[in-house]
Amino acid sequence: LEELCIYYEDAAFDKPHDLCVHFYRNWDLPSLRVLKARNIVPKLRADVLARVSECSLSIGRHEVDERNFYVWDLKAVMKLLGGLSEVKVLTLDFHGALITARFGKLPSVTLPTVEKLSTSFVGVNFETAKEFRRAFRAPNKRSWIVEIEDNITQGSLREQLADIFSYPKPIFVHFPDSV
Repeated sequence: LEELCIYYEDAAFDKPHDLCVHFYRNWDLPSLRVLKARNIVPKLRADVLARVSECSLSIGRHEVDERNFYVWDLKAVMKLLGGLSEVKVLTLDFHGALITARFGKLPSVTLPTVEKLSTSFVGVNFETAKEFRRAFRAPNKRSWIVEIEDNITQGSLREQLADIFSYPKPIFVHFPDSV
């Protein structure tokens, strides 16, 4: 199996963290290279995650969340990301106010192998998105697609852009006029 897609859409069962949902967690997947998940943070063996070269994770953009009010704690996402030591293409789609992270509580994850990154924080509380961006790094990315929106929940567009693309403040040097 080279590609595993796990799409969780069961509105009657509102606990996507329960182990019965992760029936695949102990599978031996020596050829797995692509992992795609929607409405679930996959739980796989460390040796399997270490071989994944492309990963797509989408949480909160689907009806199941709004009907069941399942709160997504980004600590589980960080645990998953920390295991992706060879990932080159990474898509992270976080949507809605039910995505949560408390300031200073997310473990830091750096993925130097990521070349192509796509992140979406539509409808996510500004402080939650900021905490994720503080904790996550992909320092060698060549391409980065960022999806955000200008709304009161997320802060102004200017605040978001300043947080995403934080640059050191410019230093102004005054040169006296030469005589």
